[in-house]
Amino acid sequence: MAHLAVLTALIVLDVVALVLCWRSTHRGEATKVLWTLLVVFVPVLGAVGLLVVEGVAAAARRVVQH
Repeated sequence: MAHLAVLTALIVLDVVALVLCWRSTHRGEATKVLWTLLVVFVPVLGAVGLLVVEGVAAAARRVVQH
């Protein structure tokens, strides 16, 4: 039962990462494809990496705007 919970959490993490990636307006198509491949082939590392990069980029945009 615990395995199912972990698997579900990983799938949700990957889906959230991919949705954020493809909804992003500041990334080019090639970058989106590369992130997608990374998330698909290295799920945990790719998803966490994308979420970290997205968070840093969002923080940098907020600093620049103010």
